[in-house]
Amino acid sequence: MRLAVRRRFRQDERAYAIGLTLAVGALGALAAVGVRYSGMAIQWLVLHDGREPLPAARALGFPMIVVIPAAGGVLYGLLVRLFRPTGGAEGTSEIMEAVSLSGSARLDLPRSVTKSIASVVLNALGGSVGREGPIVQLASASASRLAQALRVPLERRRVLIGCGAAAGMAAAYNAPIGAAMFVMEIVHGNFALEIFGPVVLASVTATMVSWGAFGSAPLYPVPLVPAPSLLALPLFALLGALVAWTGVVFRSGVEVSERLFKKIRLPLEARAGIGGLIVGLLAWWIPEVWGNGYDGVREVLAGSIVPAVLLPLLVAKIVATSASLGSGGSGGVFTPALLIGAAAGAVFGVGSEIVLPGLHVAPVFFVLAGMTAAIASTTFAPITAMIMVFEMCQNYGAVMPLAVVTVTATWVARSLRRDSIYTESLRRRGVDFDVAFEQMALASLRAEDLIRTDPLSVGADAPVAEVLELFARSRGTAVYVTRDGRLVGAIDLRDAFQVADSTRRRDSLTASDLVRDVPRVTPRTPLDEVMRRFSQLELAQLPVVSLHDPDHLLGSVARRDVVSALDREVLRRRMLLAQYLGATVPSEFGARRGGDLAIDEHPVPSAWVGRTLQQIDAYRASGLFVLAVKPEGETPREEITPVPVDHLFRAGDRVVLLGSKTAIELAGV
Repeated sequence: MRLAVRRRFRQDERAYAIGLTLAVGALGALAAVGVRYSGMAIQWLVLHDGREPLPAARALGFPMIVVIPAAGGVLYGLLVRLFRPTGGAEGTSEIMEAVSLSGSARLDLPRSVTKSIASVVLNALGGSVGREGPIVQLASASASRLAQALRVPLERRRVLIGCGAAAGMAAAYNAPIGAAMFVMEIVHGNFALEIFGPVVLASVTATMVSWGAFGSAPLYPVPLVPAPSLLALPLFALLGALVAWTGVVFRSGVEVSERLFKKIRLPLEARAGIGGLIVGLLAWWIPEVWGNGYDGVREVLAGSIVPAVLLPLLVAKIVATSASLGSGGSGGVFTPALLIGAAAGAVFGVGSEIVLPGLHVAPVFFVLAGMTAAIASTTFAPITAMIMVFEMCQNYGAVMPLAVVTVTATWVARSLRRDSIYTESLRRRGVDFDVAFEQMALASLRAEDLIRTDPLSVGADAPVAEVLELFARSRGTAVYVTRDGRLVGAIDLRDAFQVADSTRRRDSLTASDLVRDVPRVTPRTPLDEVMRRFSQLELAQLPVVSLHDPDHLLGSVARRDVVSALDREVLRRRMLLAQYLGATVPSEFGARRGGDLAIDEHPVPSAWVGRTLQQIDAYRASGLFVLAVKPEGETPREEITPVPVDHLFRAGDRVVLLGSKTAIELAGV
């Protein structure tokens, strides 16, 4: 059957690719339908109530509104212990790791199914996590399994996994374009056409299929009210900055909760039960914190929550989500973040109406802007945030406020935190190999390693016709102009061809008329600095000058040579890591191991004992990257595990280091 499918469609590669994308889109929609109706079934079995989660929670009363989330946490923990004893990244972070960091681009479907079942149970019984987490996980894992079954090549498999994630998000939120932006901004980090086309097609397919189950109405319909005036836009800029700070508090709350729960020496089911108990107590106080927050967002948009409850709701939802995730729970953060942003926007709107009653801005626009700012400031994906919230409300009057709030929220959030909520979870696990490899490769090479000693050059008085002839003969991109043997500047190919069509200008102008000053590098300039100087004027070549004489031309360095060298060095480090981990590496790669680079296991340096990985900052301090740690007493099988930044080194630990042999020796290992 598999061979028949491949033979039939691969006669036309384009039809084959479109067919795969359509199939992945349909799988994403089925994942959304399955997760949503599974949650409804679990809720009905436990609560005997088939209504939306929030009305069902309000009908419970004390003590069941407290007991059920606690029981849901315990059941979640038992399911995880039964089906998934090993850890790993969660949800979107795992997909990012599979697509961008791992070489296999594979997701384990059985593991994703069991993980999603546990997450659905947690959410259905009141846990403050989003349904989009298991939906995206299942959709991406299904796409990965389909691609593996049909033996799809690696690069296309990566695209299909992204298509699965986009399809799941699109079906969950009825937002096909926003879901596509989510994948391209967050998962792939790439807007190339070969990714954009399939991702959008999968999103649209999933949305249309999901309409059969959920309908085509906007997820959060809002009334058609007049758009805010231009005078009100500065208020939305201020709102974006304030919600960005709220997003930082939210993320910090999750991190603090994780650290606190790790200190509790109890099984996962007990810790998750405590987290559920906290959610239940908060839901007894403010029922809107129950579940993922979908119903709460609708009520905030409708204005049915009294203003006095909005600020407590904001705080309670942050605490509830932190408790659910920090205690070991898994699920999405997208919908909880929407409720946090909605509450923050509503609070800001109430305050604005009191302080500036004459602006007459409809409160719904502050709520929508708060939702957008919350997503932008936590995911660092401004385009996704703006388009997705717009698609969820479908109100054109909100476009300008959403655009303004997105810019300020993203700018403030990026100035406060280095990583998004997704990339930070990977970094805490130590999954930052590519960044480390690129940093080390750039720092280890210098311009002298790539210098071309025969640069194209002409005298300052040479006619432009001679310059054009030199360009035509050599196919170079820059000609350097000298006067009395001293470097004056360079003529870029683009500048030269601006005068190529004019005979009069060719005959009357000289090289000095076209010359411009360009950044210069010395033979000792590291490649990271070379790349920064390339970006200043978008040049393809830079002159290399003497270390002690900036006008003495020695040669040139080309951007393409730098990129190629970087690729080779990163590959060499990858091969070295693979060899250390026991992988079979072709012999031609083994020859590239030369030089001073090494990966080895050593006792932890004495200077590191009692300090965390973040405090040590090994790469900046000594050019070392900590790949793994083996705590004292651990089994060899658990030796290679990513190191969290808050890991405290102790005497007796052993560390796996990547770096030069000299740096390892200087570190005292």
